Formats: sequence, C-alpha cells, structure tokens
Amino acid sequence: MDTEQFVITKETLKRYSQNLLFNRMHGLTDKDVLIANRMHDLILNSRDKSRPTPGDIIVCCSDQISYEYGHLNTDIKTEYCSICTQAYTPFVFDDLDMPYFSTSGGYWISETDPKMFEYIGERKKLFCTWGHDGACAGGAVYFEVLVNAWKLYREDIY
Repeated sequence: MDTEQFVITKETLKRYSQNLLFNRMHGLTDKDVLIANRMHDLILNSRDKSRPTPGDIIVCCSDQISYEYGHLNTDIKTEYCSICTQAYTPFVFDDLDMPYFSTSGGYWISETDPKMFEYIGERKKLFCTWGHDGACAGGAVYFEVLVNAWKLYREDIY
C-alpha cells in the first residue's frame, strides 16, 4: 500500500454528509481532526497486500449474488475470520497502536482459508470514531481511508 499520508482537515470532515449532525450538535474541533487523522493513519499503515487485514473491503459473491462492501472484522491469521457481508459504517478504535473495529449489519460469514481471497485493488472506505465529546448521541466523526479490496467467491453465499 502506498503510505503517502492524506491529511484530514476540518474542511475535509465537513464534506461528509454523515458529519452534518456531529458538526451541528458538537462542532468540529481541532481535537476531532487529530482523532480522525490518528485513526486514518492507524488503518492505512496496517494494510497488507499479501493477505486480507481487518478493515479491508471483502467483495463476497456466488453465482447468484454479490455484496460489494463486505467488512473483514477479524484477522485471517487466526483460525477464524468473520466477515460482515452488508456492514454499516465500522467504528475504529486505537488498540495499542493498532486499529480495532466494531461493526454491525448482516449477514455474517467466516472463512479460514487465506487462499480463498483474491486481491482486486484498493478502494476508499468510510469509517467513524468517537469525536471530542466521546461516546454520546451524534458523537461519531466520519472519514475515508484507502484500503485493500479482496474478492471471496463461495457458492454458499446467498
């Protein structure tokens, strides 16, 4: 992955329609910009083109259906990795200088064989994290990161 850093500013955060409520309720601050840049850099610097990494996009497909924006939630290096085929915007947290993700949506599948994933390039993906007021109503700040995309083809995906 190209590690050239993209700098998030108040202006770039204001461009995301998802941040309109946050800005109205809490007001975008310099601390929000620092938090978003920190999470952005953690995600960007954890990418690996040799294997799927949590936070990557997983295109889950079979002959009948394709989910274009699946979310890899746990690492393929473990015995079990979980993939949300239709994920809501994932929250990202700093876990000892590594990104940790929390998402919901449906449905979920697992894959244990790294050879089942085909690298198909890079795509922008929307993430969010708690802003300067912490976990509260409307307190999430949204931002994009360029992540790897992988194709997972299995007949049992419905």
